[in-house]
Amino acid sequence: MKQLAIGTAVFCFALACVVNAEADAEQAKPPQFFVAPIETEVQRREISGGARAYAVVNCNAFLVGSQFDPDAFDTTSLVSELRTLADADAGPLKLMVRFHRGGDIARPTRLEIKNHLKQLCELAGFGSVNAVEMDTSVSWDEFYEPLKDWNETKSVIETVKKDRLVNVYPLGTKLSRIAIGNADCVVEIKQPIDGRQKDLSPELQSAIRGAIESVGPGLKKEKVLFRVQSTDAGRELVEQIFDARRPPVIPENVKDGPLFDFLQSQRKQYRPSPAMKLARELGFEQISYAHSPGGGAPEKLMGHPVPNFELDRVGGDRLELRRFLDGRPGLVTFWGVACGPCRQEAPHLTRLHQKYSDSFAVVAVNGYDEASDAVAKFARQNKLEHPIVVGGGEVASKAYFVGAYPTTFFVDRNGTVVDYKVGFDSAEELERRIGELVDRTRKSGL
Repeated sequence: MKQLAIGTAVFCFALACVVNAEADAEQAKPPQFFVAPIETEVQRREISGGARAYAVVNCNAFLVGSQFDPDAFDTTSLVSELRTLADADAGPLKLMVRFHRGGDIARPTRLEIKNHLKQLCELAGFGSVNAVEMDTSVSWDEFYEPLKDWNETKSVIETVKKDRLVNVYPLGTKLSRIAIGNADCVVEIKQPIDGRQKDLSPELQSAIRGAIESVGPGLKKEKVLFRVQSTDAGRELVEQIFDARRPPVIPENVKDGPLFDFLQSQRKQYRPSPAMKLARELGFEQISYAHSPGGGAPEKLMGHPVPNFELDRVGGDRLELRRFLDGRPGLVTFWGVACGPCRQEAPHLTRLHQKYSDSFAVVAVNGYDEASDAVAKFARQNKLEHPIVVGGGEVASKAYFVGAYPTTFFVDRNGTVVDYKVGFDSAEELERRIGELVDRTRKSGL
């Protein structure tokens, strides 16, 4: 009996250890969702300008095998946190429906999970939910691990520092690092890498230095994230300019031998990339980069006469570019109704056209070859008054080498392309460039 009692005690102790270990493992497991209010300038700019709250959910946690099982997820905790957010502000919610590409998930199952999550958000009190699916090769645990011990500070200020060449902003909140990138600071380079540069120009380096210094002394400097675009000619150069590799580390216990000799030779051969060199000079330990290859070759037009074209205007006659410019500086932008940044840019083009039409020409070319009626409807709904021409797909690709939208070309009074821009940054940036061309024309005495 005594041996039986001892055996039973040992068994119970072992069982308790297993239960406690499982409980500890469960407690150590990161939550399968993250929710937070959208509050800072950076969050509104990068996550959503209209939403008031953000949620991201690991949808793989709903799967048992390959089937959707709502009971497999801690729904109670998710709804509780969503309800707390909605009670403070029930404005629109941006919901990221996150799937890990580790296994095939049938489309009906994806929709079932997405609709289930939207219902939960509405149940929590959000009347407007914008649910966006995302697929990623990074598992939830890998994604969440660096941020699981993040200590949030209420006084964090995330402000975008703008320069003609760059946008720079700190990521000081957990939400920003989850939704934008796990780095301390983002450096967004406005002009695409287009093959004309093999390095970071002195002007660009100066702009980056100035913007980072203006962020303030409180900026943590572990990692900086570069955001960069490229045209076809610059695609391979991005890897060279923003290579994130650091010099090999020789372990303390390796003092000699073949491994030591190899690592030592690698250290001697190591040359930091231009971006890494600049980052280290600014005090950062690491870099990473996000590359958006836009394609095309708009840089080919720099310093050359702007290609002429003759296309139908929306609600009007034909427009011949050369005659329309008539000795004025101007811009020619290629856009489409289905392009989000183009839609944001369009009302500002009308305002600038109204303000500068006597001294500056604005022409928007629909390069998507969308139906004239659809373009006219969009123009009416948004009260667009600047000149818009349709049927510009061939002109965009063959004459202007456009690879991404919107792409805007700036032309001087002689009809020469003096600059180009891919994407839409801000109305202030557009007006600054227009003002420079108008001032240059006035100073010439014309």
